[in-house]
Amino acid sequence: MLLVLNYDISETPWWTPPYVDRVSVATIGENISTMRERICAPLDTSDTETEHELIFEGYSQFHKIIYVRETLIGEGSIPTGSTVADVEKLLSMPIDDTESGSRDTISESGGHLSVRMAKKVQNLRDAVNFLFPTQFDTDLPAPEEFTPDLLMAIHRYVGGHGLISYAGSYRTKWLAPAKEDYVYLDPVRVPIELPRLCASVRAALCNDSSLLKRVALAAAFATNFLHIHPFSNGNGRVARLAVSWLLQGHTVVPVPLYANGADQEVFLECVQESRIGGPPFTARALSRFVLESVERVHRNVLNCLF
Repeated sequence: MLLVLNYDISETPWWTPPYVDRVSVATIGENISTMRERICAPLDTSDTETEHELIFEGYSQFHKIIYVRETLIGEGSIPTGSTVADVEKLLSMPIDDTESGSRDTISESGGHLSVRMAKKVQNLRDAVNFLFPTQFDTDLPAPEEFTPDLLMAIHRYVGGHGLISYAGSYRTKWLAPAKEDYVYLDPVRVPIELPRLCASVRAALCNDSSLLKRVALAAAFATNFLHIHPFSNGNGRVARLAVSWLLQGHTVVPVPLYANGADQEVFLECVQESRIGGPPFTARALSRFVLESVERVHRNVLNCLF
């Protein structure tokens, strides 16, 4: 599959209300760079009373919990009103007893927290820790690491504890998205096209490493990966985690691409729009959505830390 990267990120996102002033792509990019410099600035060594390292390390772990919470609320896997405390409760819930429901509990808002939800939360947390083991992971990613094996490893984490059958294995059946006149790639071609896609991404990673180019690359990868749809389930989570991996060195990671169901709808519509007339696919709207998500996560980090 041809990975199209020579496109401009959309300047006119259709999801922005008409009464909100639109901000240019260049301005958003500058805002992100400025905020990132503030976040990554050397610690004030003259302030001996503040435990800066502990604060940053603690927030880094908290940020990962926020990512898990926003991602799973956005896709409807945990109740909309789930709090950080609810997610922490799910993270500590035993998940060995999957059928009886005897370990199910109640959220702070009175909602039902099930063992299946706990599996999704713990699996996603494990995948995040696998990909991003250090504080905010500020280094650029190593291109040679982006392989089908990496994506299959992510899927094994996402589908662990029996959540997805044959986690880490390619699908063997035709699949189609719900409520769309569209089918994903022929399963016979999955073992051919996924390595090709990864090779194209590796080549792009070795070229221009600017923020906007990386955003365009991450969005282009996501829409192609979701068309290939290599796994029977869990492709969306793998795609979004891989997007964050590709953005390392330019943004705080992981990057939640949505915080609620409305954001998820925008994300899915951007993916659908990128498929029009393809393949090859042009992810102009999706790249804008990713860019705005990166800006949002930086603002959230600054508001919490400074």
